[in-house]
Order: sequence, then C-alpha cells, then structure tokens
Amino acid sequence: MLKALFFDFGGTLADIESDARAHIEMFKEVVRRFSLDVDPKELSGKYDRLQIESYLNSDGKRYKRFIDRACEVFEIIMKDYGVELCMEDMKWFRKVYVEKHMECIELYPEVKFTLNRIRRIFDGHIGIISDADDWYISALVERFNIADIFDSITTSDEAKYNKPHPRIFKLAFEKAGCQPEESMYIGDNYKRDILGAKSIGMKAVLILRPTRITEVESMDIPDYIIENLTELIPIIENEQRS
Repeated sequence: MLKALFFDFGGTLADIESDARAHIEMFKEVVRRFSLDVDPKELSGKYDRLQIESYLNSDGKRYKRFIDRACEVFEIIMKDYGVELCMEDMKWFRKVYVEKHMECIELYPEVKFTLNRIRRIFDGHIGIISDADDWYISALVERFNIADIFDSITTSDEAKYNKPHPRIFKLAFEKAGCQPEESMYIGDNYKRDILGAKSIGMKAVLILRPTRITEVESMDIPDYIIENLTELIPIIENEQRS
C-alpha cells in the first residue's frame, strides 16, 4: 500500500529554465559592479558549466551547499577575467544570488493544480527530497504558497549527503514513518532520482519533459515514465486501489 509520495524539486516542480534566467540576471549585476566588457550570458554559460561539473562530481558524496559552490565558481570565473575578489565582494555576490533566485525561479505551469489535486485524493504523507539548500526550498515553497501541501522537506543540506546516497532517502522515511516499499519518488534525474530511489526499494516515477534532454540508461528501471505532472494523478489513484 502506498503511504508516502516524495517529490524532487528542481526540474520536477521548479522550472529548470527559470534557474538559468536567475543566473543571467545575477551576471548582469556582476558586469555592472565590476565594469566588465563581456556579455552576461557568456558569464552565465561558464557559470552553469562549472556548476554542473561540480554538482555531477558530488554524486553520493558529502554535501556542499549550492550557495557555497556558487561562490567558489564565481571566484574562479572572476579570476579568469583578472578580477581579485575581497570579502565584501563575496558577501555582495551571496546577496545577489539569493535575490535573483527568489525573483526568477518559477514552477512548471501544471504543478500547483497537480499538487492540490493529489493532496485531495491521497491521504498519505507528501514530502520533498532535494539536493537544494534548506533556505532555498523553504523560501520557495512559501513564496509559491504550496508549503501546506507538504508534510516534510528533506534536503541534502540536512542529510549532509547528495542523492543518490541512501542517507537522504532514509531520513525522509523516518519523517514519514514509512518503509521504502510503501513510498514513491518522482524526479527528473535518472541517476540521482530514479536509481537512488530504486536502489533503496522505492517505486520511482521519471518525468521526461519534452523540452529537456535527459540521459536515460534503461527505460525499464522506472516504474512509470511521464511527460507532465498531471499524468501522475491517475497513477496515484491506481496505486491506491492496488
């Protein structure tokens, strides 16, 4: 019997393209502050590549907060342009990082409808399991007025390990009072979300949005594959009947 549903956040609930827009807006501010003769999109592109590389290299390893990783990448990029940063510059960048993400991040269009519908038809535990920082998830669920939908939020910031490490999933089970086989995870990343969930005994739903390119080693591993979160509603209804 299905007792708990857990959602990934970025790329599953939050539009990944809005994250890219936040980065461009960040680097518009950087260009202005440091009087750089460079396109903010070029800086943002470098930032995204270095961030992704750092994130992928952290699979299952001890956690480093996204904002700390962002500051490290920012410092590397600025050195490439001959800019030596002081502590005041780093404090300023942290502030801009927070402001632009809070301004720019958006949910996918169907998310609120789907979450509210699921909350009405599903009596079990609904949570978030995300590699994002605690402050980031907490602030955004409040901003989007969806905090009441979730019974728990579990982050790598709290677990001190990134997905697919089992620690973050086990921490979520403790909060929900359920076993892995009684839960389902919905995510957009094959390795971190789907393999991570399946390796610990959860059912897994892979969301493959048509606008994104996602590497999938085997289409047989996820229990379900969807293109839009609304497709999750009949899946949950069927799971509850089985």
